[in-house]
Amino acid sequence: MDAIIDKSTLKFKSYLIETFKAFAKLCEIYNLTYYAAYGTALGAVRHQGIIPWDDDIDVYMPRSSFEKLLSLKGKIPGHYDIAFLEDKGYYAYFPKFIDNNTTVWENEELTFLGGVWIDIFALDEFNEEWKDEIQKMNLIFYSVYKKFFKSVRNSSFSFLFKNIKKGNFKISLKILSNIVYYKPNSNKLKKQLLAVLDFFASIQGQYYCCYLPEKGISKYYSKHWFGEGLEVPFEDTTIIIPSDFDSYLTMEYGDYMTPPPVDQRVSNHGHYFLDFDKHYTLEEVKKILAEKE
Repeated sequence: MDAIIDKSTLKFKSYLIETFKAFAKLCEIYNLTYYAAYGTALGAVRHQGIIPWDDDIDVYMPRSSFEKLLSLKGKIPGHYDIAFLEDKGYYAYFPKFIDNNTTVWENEELTFLGGVWIDIFALDEFNEEWKDEIQKMNLIFYSVYKKFFKSVRNSSFSFLFKNIKKGNFKISLKILSNIVYYKPNSNKLKKQLLAVLDFFASIQGQYYCCYLPEKGISKYYSKHWFGEGLEVPFEDTTIIIPSDFDSYLTMEYGDYMTPPPVDQRVSNHGHYFLDFDKHYTLEEVKKILAEKE
């Protein structure tokens, strides 16, 4: 039995699919390569769409296509664009393709407001001869990103006092440390993060790798697994998955065709504020929420 899906979740998914279609169309126009990644690839194979209890879409892009996509930031016709580290309050080490006619505020502790989006991960390369150096850089990536993420979290005094008033003293201490240490160093940490990402982008090797901020070496894959990709049904459209999706999904999930237990069929994403008809600023959303209190 699948998890029960409410109407708001179904509506969100419909906008998510439309956002993906716009992304796929852009890739077609500019001859960009992408592959469904992680749970999106799993959903395409096992459910012919988004996993019923999931609510996001992830894609890989080989580095050359990834860089071409980033060069289109601010130039995409219509109401779509790309959000990345140059955007105020942006917190992720990967970009998002966003519907700018909508508003999504994931979490009150974040200060970036996007729209309905898909996540885009660079598919870089891995060289076994550089293994030791890559492992050291992965540790730096883990450390720097952890600090950078704290530096762009909500660290306003009003948010601090709100949590103190609620008795959330553990959270309040974290906010205070963000105010005192991490936030003043945000630009420095961003430069360090970009330097790490540039290092990974420079690697040439016999494998593909999506570098993640982990303590160990990120997983790497045979390039043959991806190849030209396979176009498969996905909701009311199609999506490109790795050519050897079985090898990829087996590495990621093991017995990927067996769904998890019912109590584990939950989304890991929050929607603190959501509007499908307009894109608001953070200040406008805060005013709307204050009026509802």
